[in-house]
Amino acid sequence: MRDLEAARYSADRAFRQYDAIDPQNRLVAAELELRWNRALARVGEKDSRIAAHDGSTLEPSLLSPIHVAALAADLKAVWSGAENRRKAQEEHRAHPRGGPPVSMKKP
Repeated sequence: MRDLEAARYSADRAFRQYDAIDPQNRLVAAELELRWNRALARVGEKDSRIAAHDGSTLEPSLLSPIHVAALAADLKAVWSGAENRRKAQEEHRAHPRGGPPVSMKKP
């Protein structure tokens, strides 16, 4: 995104330089017009790369109410599963009063 902003800034600056030149000075005007066109091309490249990236990323799918209900029904089994019970016991042994580890406490 910063690249696109920088490219747009460069294109705007190139336009202002081109717009400020005396039309009678054709050599300078031609060079500034060329720079402006190159800057506009860079903006187009950056914009198309961002659009291609945005098009290739998948939208996170939303769970339907049926899926949420199924997860909620399995929650008790997951919560009371052996692996979670072991982790909870280890956590309790490490912090019997329920507080954070000493290194995490604020001074």
